[in-house]
Amino acid sequence: MGTGDGYQDMARRTRAEAGATRDLLLDAAEQVLFERGYANTSLEQIARHAGMTRGAIYWHFRDKADVFNALALRVSFPLDELVARLEQETSARPLATLRALCLYALRNLANDPRRQRVYTILLHRLEKTPATVAALAHIQEVEDRALDRFEQLFAQARDAGDMAASLSPRTAAWALQTYVRGIYSSWLREPASFPLEDSAEALLDVFFQGLPMPVRTGTCPPRS
Repeated sequence: MGTGDGYQDMARRTRAEAGATRDLLLDAAEQVLFERGYANTSLEQIARHAGMTRGAIYWHFRDKADVFNALALRVSFPLDELVARLEQETSARPLATLRALCLYALRNLANDPRRQRVYTILLHRLEKTPATVAALAHIQEVEDRALDRFEQLFAQARDAGDMAASLSPRTAAWALQTYVRGIYSSWLREPASFPLEDSAEALLDVFFQGLPMPVRTGTCPPRS
């Protein structure tokens, strides 16, 4: 083996070790933030929980908001790629794609303890204070991108005649995002209150079956 190969092997080991250290720090951050909340957690506490020095955490992260952003990325899914796959599975019917997307998200939450901890931190442990501005800004960017994608799909549904023209796609997107976020928040606050995985489809049907449908020409209004 040449000298160059030795350096490459060493570089690969160094990257692997750095990645493993970063994962251990994120595991520790997830646990400490879940137990103490964002405002009451320090980088030193995270490092100590991981059995490392504060210098180790500053090697990988700029600040606490950077740590939380990395945690959020570990449980997020590539929205555009997922929508593209679901469009194929649902024959590109926009409302069916939206429903499948929400069902995927709810079932993943019900079955993924890591996702549960991170979203509990987000929804119930991330107090709105000057110290959380950066973390909240990142979350807002993610939610804004999702909202825009929802709006696109609702607009396609309206153009296809699957939704009343009187309903603004933006309003429908806000309503869906608020509805699903409410399910997340309620279930995470008290998981024993209802079986999320078993109830997910019925919960989504309440929303999607309640969307106003276009009035078909030639149909008579219901008798009073």
